[in-house]
Amino acid sequence: MTLRGDRLLLRNSYSKVKQKRILIEFGLPYFQQARDRIRGILDYARRNCPDWEFLSDPFDFFQAFQPGFLPLEKADGIFLTAYRPNATTREILEKRIPAINLSRPDEDFGIPVVTADDLLIGRTAANHLDMPVITETLFIGPEGLRSQLRLKGFATRLQELGKKPPHSLIEVDEIRQGTAMRRLKLIISAIKRLRQTRPARLGVFTFSDSFAHAVTKACAALHLAIPHDVAILGCDNEQLVCNLGTVPLSSIPPDNHRVGLLAAERLHDLMQGRPVPPVTLIEPCHPIERLSTSHIEVEDPVVAKALGVIREKASTGLRVYEMLDYLPISRRSLETRFRKALGRSPHEEIDRVRIDLAFARLARNDGTNAKIAIDCGFSSATHFEQAFRTHTGHPPSHYRPASSEKKLPKKKPAPAITAPKKRAPAV
Repeated sequence: MTLRGDRLLLRNSYSKVKQKRILIEFGLPYFQQARDRIRGILDYARRNCPDWEFLSDPFDFFQAFQPGFLPLEKADGIFLTAYRPNATTREILEKRIPAINLSRPDEDFGIPVVTADDLLIGRTAANHLDMPVITETLFIGPEGLRSQLRLKGFATRLQELGKKPPHSLIEVDEIRQGTAMRRLKLIISAIKRLRQTRPARLGVFTFSDSFAHAVTKACAALHLAIPHDVAILGCDNEQLVCNLGTVPLSSIPPDNHRVGLLAAERLHDLMQGRPVPPVTLIEPCHPIERLSTSHIEVEDPVVAKALGVIREKASTGLRVYEMLDYLPISRRSLETRFRKALGRSPHEEIDRVRIDLAFARLARNDGTNAKIAIDCGFSSATHFEQAFRTHTGHPPSHYRPASSEKKLPKKKPAPAITAPKKRAPAV
């Protein structure tokens, strides 16, 4: 009886604290980028905002702004994705509800923005497609500010690298709202025209992975080989989309977890009455290379396919003998052809790809050596550190930021909630 009484008192003491209703509206939360942002928001809230109460049913995200479902006046804070002003954003501003927009709209309508740095994404794409064999480049994306910024960053960086300016195919809203076949016909026409006037290897950078997937279909219709005729780089790293076609797609993943963390920090500041900057931009992660851009200089088709397998599976702890499940070849032949094409063994290439993945983590000071080692596919921290010294001549710590401060220091926590002390029995 006493134990039940204590539990009841504890529950009642918690119920006296007013919870803050936090509304999350992401359109389609089942996309990878939306899930990663939500994880970032939740990670921040668990550390700093124990009084935040989120909608618990995933379907609520679709219904959140439907009339009568959750009146905005009951929300103490809102995360939303708005590309242009609408009735909801106007009501948020009228009611002065703290809100953060996780997409960069075409115009500033008064709600602070935390999102990926589109200009830097474009520059990252140019660096990734900076290969001697690629002589022409093409950007494909929709109308809008974010697409313009990615194209601008792509073009500016190509110019700095001494390359030709990119061609572009901008999809207007009328086509975007139409069928997938209309998009495919436009892409086929653009690539066919480029190939006829400039018969060279083409590098295509697309606004999203869905556009990149359409490019693979266009290449199949034109009987062009990927990546030897056309190298394709998408954006967002939606893994299901990237692996949907016959050729796995390389992609630039925005750091969506950090977008969520910073968005939650900004909303917390707004709710506490502190000022926040109108726009906060987050740099993207290192590109995830798959077969669509993988070593197009390699003429040996077996080695080219093996490189795609390595880039896809290296972080999962891939072993050389496991590669043979994907290749119609013996291990000895694979070793020989690797040495001839690249001058190194398959095992050395696996370690090299893992080290490339680790570089990005070290630059962000993202975890201990042991955690980075496991996440990047090394068997142990010792193996990671030895391989790193062999390939770079330095220990992993050499590439960490000079400051060891955490990027998101904890804010002052809310007062702890405790159960009432049990009274001693009267004598």
